[in-house]
Amino acid sequence: MDDQLLQALIIKGQGACPPEDCGGAWGYENLKVVLSDKKNPEHKEMKEWLGLGQKEIWDSEEFDLIQHQELLDDYFDV
Repeated sequence: MDDQLLQALIIKGQGACPPEDCGGAWGYENLKVVLSDKKNPEHKEMKEWLGLGQKEIWDSEEFDLIQHQELLDDYFDV
């Protein structure tokens, strides 16, 4: 086993990771509701909090498999 390279491999994923300090599961659900409605009074503030520009869109369903695999590889120094 010493000569073998073990690697974690992501084969599938779904959805964006909740932003740090978003308020747990309830805060994340609220964030998704607010960002999905441009008329919501908190919409602009939430976009600024996420660091998004005026025309940028945050997609809660986005999952970048390659990016996550690279993060995992870096973590395990592969």
